Amino acid sequence: MDKASGHVVVAGYNPLAEAREEVAAARMPGQYLWGTDELGRAGYDVEVASWGRHSRAKELSTRMRFGLGDLHQERSTLALRRPGSVLYSFDAGSLHGLAHAKAARLLRNPLLTLCHPEVRQNRVDRVAYRAISVAMCLSRRTQDELCRRHGRPAELTPIAPWGPDLSSPLYVSRPEDGAVLSTGKSNRDNVTLARALAGTEVRGRIYGARPLEVAPATNVEFVDPREAGRSSFPHVVPLQDAQACSVMAISVADTERLTGLSELNHALALGKPIVMTRSPYLDLDIEAIGCGVLVEASDVQGWRDALVGLMSDPAARVTMGQRGRAYAEEHWNAQLFGASVRAAVELAISTS
Repeated sequence: MDKASGHVVVAGYNPLAEAREEVAAARMPGQYLWGTDELGRAGYDVEVASWGRHSRAKELSTRMRFGLGDLHQERSTLALRRPGSVLYSFDAGSLHGLAHAKAARLLRNPLLTLCHPEVRQNRVDRVAYRAISVAMCLSRRTQDELCRRHGRPAELTPIAPWGPDLSSPLYVSRPEDGAVLSTGKSNRDNVTLARALAGTEVRGRIYGARPLEVAPATNVEFVDPREAGRSSFPHVVPLQDAQACSVMAISVADTERLTGLSELNHALALGKPIVMTRSPYLDLDIEAIGCGVLVEASDVQGWRDALVGLMSDPAARVTMGQRGRAYAEEHWNAQLFGASVRAAVELAISTS
């Protein structure tokens, strides 16, 4: 690799510079570095675009709903780039404006993005998606949308499964506390989960405000995330709870979005059984692996049966947890994701 092609500028929806500090201090597992640590080990010169938490450009981008990307990060990315530098965003939106610039042939650098399921569908954005040099996808459904609806070539739209950093010191299980744990920031169906727990002897701990539709129950605790000692990254669950929970519950409201992947990764790494809402965006089949149970959306009885069944069978919980951890070690982890990012960078360079 020559000096130019060995340079990568990184942007994304969370401040990577802060994430590096969190991982180094063992307050966050390494998958939240989005493969940049692997690029560094491979000899790439990795620079991080300024995030600009309170900048005017960031505020303007927010008002524009990031239709032209994160203007602050895009300006910083352009300032840091060199001829041949790969511009890498670990979400499709942050450098979306640069994708439009590349489509208009105003940008020559190869552009690499990680595409989460929320693929924009209008014709203007289709031009930007087609201009991305390499678009990695977190699910096959996203890959299909980009190729079928936006005309991207499959060879430049690879799947990159995102798994946990199994070497993280945070992934050490503690004795079970007998609770079903549900965490997460958005798109959670806490109504269905709470109703499923109601009237049972299963204890639930749910992060988020109690929905108005849900009556208070002595066996269901709602926790305000702001008071739970989270890191500065709101999508990272309090891992002390995850280390000790008996079951990880991931109840999703809108199944047309990939939701709960962070919590799924924590459960796999910690060897916890999983109950999760079925979604077409989730490639990992926890039932086929034998590490969990899938339930249809809004199915209160299905959730109740799954949770009561697991909580009444300690041996099954242990077996499921072991299967999940074993699967992650071989097929679904941050090391494999890092290798995918490195291969995508090399592909972006070779096709530029």
